[in-house]
Amino acid sequence: MRLLVHTGHFVEGEGRYRLQPPVGRFLLKDRSFVTCMNHPNLVEPWRHMSAWFQTCENDVVVEQLPLPPFALAHGGKKLYEEAFEGLSSLVDVNGSTGTTAKVIAEAFPRIHCTVFDVPHVVAAAEETHHSSNLSYVAGDMLTDDIPQADALLFKKSGVCPP
Repeated sequence: MRLLVHTGHFVEGEGRYRLQPPVGRFLLKDRSFVTCMNHPNLVEPWRHMSAWFQTCENDVVVEQLPLPPFALAHGGKKLYEEAFEGLSSLVDVNGSTGTTAKVIAEAFPRIHCTVFDVPHVVAAAEETHHSSNLSYVAGDMLTDDIPQADALLFKKSGVCPP
């Protein structure tokens, strides 16, 4: 119910709330969609998802692989080296503590990485990450000029202020 309210599927009409017509017909009790989506074969696996991720049943198999399973599934490359070919500089815009830039700087020593973020974040990050090809620049991407580089790295943030 909360999900339906949050996603805006309820509308107010005639002094009461109701589901919008396209959604409502799928959620009727006698419809096969509801029966199917609530079937134990579909619901039960989700109850055990965290335990599945936390167990190490296949560690022996994974240790014998030449690369991690994700890398094998994506052409055998853990890092996409071709994306960094020809680069000599990169700016991680809103790079926070610089973890991503640090990994790139270590993997590709020829690339000078710059972390560009607000002053208080950069001040804290500079104390923890030190590297000859990693630097920090304080600024706001909305009001200040982003440092020049061969490539700019923008990542999706998990926290988006209003």
